[in-house]
Amino acid sequence: MMSSYGEIDLDEDPCVFPACGHFYTIATMDGHLSLGEHYLLDAEGLPAALKAPEDGLDVDKTRIVCPDCRRSLRGVPRFGRVVRRALLIQSTLKFITWSNNYYIEYYGSFSKAQKVLQKSLEDARPAQTSLHLYRSRDQQIHTIRTTMSPSRYKEIVELRWKLNEFRGLVNKNEQPFKRVQALVRHARLNKRTEEDFTFDESVILQTRSCSLATSLLIRCDLVILSDVLAVRSSVALPVNVATTLDLNKNRKDCEILFQLADEGKHYLQQAEALIFWAHFAALEVSWRSSHEEERYVKIFSSAMVENADNYSDGNDAITTLRTQARQRLEQARVFCAEHSQARTVASEIEEIEKMLRESTFYQPVSSDEMQKVVTAMTREFRGTGHWYRCRNGHPFTVGEYGMPMQTARCPQCGEVVGGQHHRAAEGVTHAGDIERDFGNMRL
Repeated sequence: MMSSYGEIDLDEDPCVFPACGHFYTIATMDGHLSLGEHYLLDAEGLPAALKAPEDGLDVDKTRIVCPDCRRSLRGVPRFGRVVRRALLIQSTLKFITWSNNYYIEYYGSFSKAQKVLQKSLEDARPAQTSLHLYRSRDQQIHTIRTTMSPSRYKEIVELRWKLNEFRGLVNKNEQPFKRVQALVRHARLNKRTEEDFTFDESVILQTRSCSLATSLLIRCDLVILSDVLAVRSSVALPVNVATTLDLNKNRKDCEILFQLADEGKHYLQQAEALIFWAHFAALEVSWRSSHEEERYVKIFSSAMVENADNYSDGNDAITTLRTQARQRLEQARVFCAEHSQARTVASEIEEIEKMLRESTFYQPVSSDEMQKVVTAMTREFRGTGHWYRCRNGHPFTVGEYGMPMQTARCPQCGEVVGGQHHRAAEGVTHAGDIERDFGNMRL
């Protein structure tokens, strides 16, 4: 208010003395740190009760520092709750950056491993032993690793194990807000506190780390299974060498990915989940159609089709599964048409359709468009402009002078972003300059 300290009644508005040596009145510091977002204030402006603050990932809310020298205010007990909230936001933003960088690294390794398999396909020879692929995806890959050529699949299988571990590290229970909630509830069970920690879980869904990792893991499995079936179809195997194939559990995992991506409005991963489902079905249909002799011991489980008891033979099961696959592909087409960010994988739909028509096994599942998406992700937290978030909380940057001058669509959910005449579009919120803050994140 540009008042002199001689005009302030320190009995009504005392001063706060941070470690840096500067001092301000409590009213000034409360306003600077938006204390009203964390507490319900009484008529005199004093904290009366806890208040659940908005759970956005706004970088501006992490600047709990002296207004004059920018040093930390962590040692001021009055602002402990504000400081801890800022630490959580910082930790979450660091988590997003960390997981994004690792995903980019893993996708590069995946593309390399896929090319290695493609180049060596013609020279590959199947093991003269039975192969049973019908349990969980992890068990299927373990069976392939031990039954087929260990050296040929070594690189991509090792990558898959790393991806599986990475997915465990980025699931929602491992993210900062969820970890703190678990610790507080554990303390309550041990009667060390009566408080609870609640938050809007949409803050977790904004990270998309788990859906990205799950999607890439399924892509790995598709490459491995497609290659294995192509190799085993390249030569005639002995009569006593059986191949058991049931990919129903794989398709269930695709449905789980679809639900996970739907919660966070990650439309690209939703489209991928539909295409993956159809791809697993196409592999199974192709194998069954191309190997009708009883000696191959094809198994289609009752869980593979709805109301399986209504089908009298395997041909009906094949027809049903092919129909279901085409329904997923049609759904994916609609999805890609409605959401521009999902069109990256539109070309894969035609590849799977071809598999269903021609009973082929080995089809590339990554495209140049997907590579462009990953390349764009490398710049996601290295922009030169200011950061904003769309209506659904997904981040985007504004270049040039850092203020929105034109509208566009969010690359993840398609909501209107940007703005006109330096004004953000409706629902868009400022997220601070992530690049600058990540360079020196401290409280």
